[in-house]
Amino acid sequence: MRKKRAFLKIFKIFAIIAAASFAVSVIFAAVCVITIEVKNYNKYDKALMIDIPERGADLHKDTHGGFHGDGETVKMYELSDKEADNLIAEIKISGVWENIDDEANSLLYGERGAFAYRNDRIPPAQSGFYCVYDKQTGRYGFPTDAKFSFNYIIGVYSEDDKKLWMYELDT
Repeated sequence: MRKKRAFLKIFKIFAIIAAASFAVSVIFAAVCVITIEVKNYNKYDKALMIDIPERGADLHKDTHGGFHGDGETVKMYELSDKEADNLIAEIKISGVWENIDDEANSLLYGERGAFAYRNDRIPPAQSGFYCVYDKQTGRYGFPTDAKFSFNYIIGVYSEDDKKLWMYELDT
């Protein structure tokens, strides 16, 4: 009888330790997921020098993966009137966004350029703003030299439909 009680006592202690370990693991996983989401928002905020809406994107596609993390990300936010007004004010203050004109449309949506931008990922905007950030050099604007790998974040804001598009390429 004593052996049975001792066994039950040890079993209860083991069960408590296992449950506590599981609870800590779940909390740790939740914190990691939240941290990753915040990090992704901060990455685009920082690169494009604007505040991305603090909500999930209305469209989100991501093909990053594999050994080197190569892939593409496309995000789109449909903005309210207030969000659009705030964004335009931030764009004008940032100094890195440009008006979409014929030359920009040619580079953004014309033939696939020297910097491997997949022009079918973001629909053409007739009026609005764009920003191209080279993650390798930390510079803004369209690249002027050929490269072996491409790491860009492109932002396009279409004033016509109040949509903010973000495209990230890592090769």
